[in-house]
Amino acid sequence: MPRTSRERSATGYYHIIIRGINRQSIVIDDQDRVKLIDTLRRYFVAPDTALVAYCLMDNHLHLLIRAEGDIAMLIKKVASSYVYYYNHRYDRVGHLFQDRFRSEPIDTEAYLLTAARYILQNPLKAGICGVKEYPWSSWKDTETGAGLCDTRLLCECAGDRRALIEYCLTPNEDRCLDLREDKVLKDADALTILRRISRLTNPADIASLSKIARNAILAEAKKKGLSVRQISRLTGLDRNIIQRI
Repeated sequence: MPRTSRERSATGYYHIIIRGINRQSIVIDDQDRVKLIDTLRRYFVAPDTALVAYCLMDNHLHLLIRAEGDIAMLIKKVASSYVYYYNHRYDRVGHLFQDRFRSEPIDTEAYLLTAARYILQNPLKAGICGVKEYPWSSWKDTETGAGLCDTRLLCECAGDRRALIEYCLTPNEDRCLDLREDKVLKDADALTILRRISRLTNPADIASLSKIARNAILAEAKKKGLSVRQISRLTGLDRNIIQRI
């Protein structure tokens, strides 16, 4: 079956997840971590690209990027360069990363902030340590405005850097582009659930309900396992509305 084409972002901003094949580790020690971050530094230098946020975990890497060109080619260059180093260091051959990385377009300023917070809070939600204590993310760049990442737009969206810092540390239930998407319900099953919860034949009619009724339905749908993107697709509601519930 042919692959579906990637959804392009009208703004040029994307949230990307690159993970190890079969969920294996992509870094073994701090030397590997430094190398992978240096590889990002090497490829995010062109005027039409920017790294906004990142978080390197043991078996996957989150990126929030701006790219006007082919994001697949850009990520391929990053991955190929690092894999060459990794295979040489550990005397191995073959693939390290899962063949097809995950990506989602960032189409609003609100969702740009949400994605940045989600990325930075990965270590916290994984039970590793607090956001400030994790050394392999772009937290310091976000906090100081210096470093590898261009955080100027994040500051503008939040109001200023102090507001951005407070926002990124706020507890939340953000999911964004989640590794658990492998387990998302099929649309046909999701549609059945939405109809049953809402008692509406057409889930698009949920948008015309009162805010209280609408939000109750959306909260229940999320509890039943529907993803934010899936609910948005089936109801026509903005993802940010669903995300906040």
